[in-house]
Amino acid sequence: MTPPITIISGDDESLIAEAVRAAVEAALGTEDRSLALEELTEEEYRTEDGFEIARLVDAAQTPPFLTGRRVVVGRHLGRFTNREAVAPLVAYLESPLETTSLVVIWEKGRAPTQQKLNPIPKDLVTAVAAAGGEVQKV
Repeated sequence: MTPPITIISGDDESLIAEAVRAAVEAALGTEDRSLALEELTEEEYRTEDGFEIARLVDAAQTPPFLTGRRVVVGRHLGRFTNREAVAPLVAYLESPLETTSLVVIWEKGRAPTQQKLNPIPKDLVTAVAAAGGEVQKV
């Protein structure tokens, strides 16, 4: 069974790309990629006041349409550095949608460029484990 969430963390773009490809393929199975896959980047999280994780949570809560499963890929989540910023995702993981697999890439943001990759907040790591998910460091 595919975990409800996989967090892939690291600085090496080629290792991240390979891990994301493998996680997405495993989560999609035989589903039509064009219907079942949604990818979000930091642009979708941008607000007038900075960045918010709500768009990722909204995508995770959206049931599949014309497919049995949905895979949501969220990139550049290294932008969210504290427990308040990831609180909506932690709350979602208390009861994740069974038909959705989240593949979250904990990598540096690009615009503006982050100089260092911040650690994953402990609340999020705990919630991922409690939901049956996994954290992969590459």
